[in-house]
Amino acid sequence: MHSSSCQRTLETWWQEYWTPPATDDPVEWAESELQFSSRSSAYPGPYRSERTPYVRQVLRDYADPNIRKIVLCWSAQSAKTTTELIALAYSVANIPGASAVILREPTAAADSGLPGIGKTHDRAQEGF
Repeated sequence: MHSSSCQRTLETWWQEYWTPPATDDPVEWAESELQFSSRSSAYPGPYRSERTPYVRQVLRDYADPNIRKIVLCWSAQSAKTTTELIALAYSVANIPGASAVILREPTAAADSGLPGIGKTHDRAQEGF
């Protein structure tokens, strides 16, 4: 009996541990998981796509394995960096793998806030 109980426990643990996380819709995931601090956003608190509805399709395209390249030709201060950070956070949480962010010129990285991208994952629990 004891051996059977241990085996069931081990099988349950194994199945839970190795079952990949549900890859929810990235927009729904972002709205349920991401919190922005007042330091990084004019709208601190939970992420809400209703403020920038045009971002929704970009995030869904990012999660689509058939799409290999996304180009954002948006005006200044239109949520490009936030969109990139959300997409990368979604990837880390749901579909980890290699990602690249390519900016048109080296000085753009300093202006975009992306050099701190490594810290984004560390801050995920406390809010961006």
